Amino acid sequence: MTASNPALAVYNNALHLVHREGIDPRIAVEVEALTPGLLRSRLNDAIETLVDDVRQWNIQSRTEEAERKPLRSLQGAVKKRRRV
Repeated sequence: MTASNPALAVYNNALHLVHREGIDPRIAVEVEALTPGLLRSRLNDAIETLVDDVRQWNIQSRTEEAERKPLRSLQGAVKKRRRV
């Protein structure tokens, strides 16, 4: 049956992996199917539930975002330069 339905084979494999890792299949998601922004958001939400000092977490999060901005600008400039 799986040979005629590749999607079912993929699903069954994912279900096997989820069970093997002890993850609840009702909440498991295939991370490759999520956009990086959504994945980052879900990860941040999950981490925040475990953080004792939310204020410090928020400070570090804003600092990391500020550090990423120049890197994005640099990445954009390099891409633009490579096209020229």
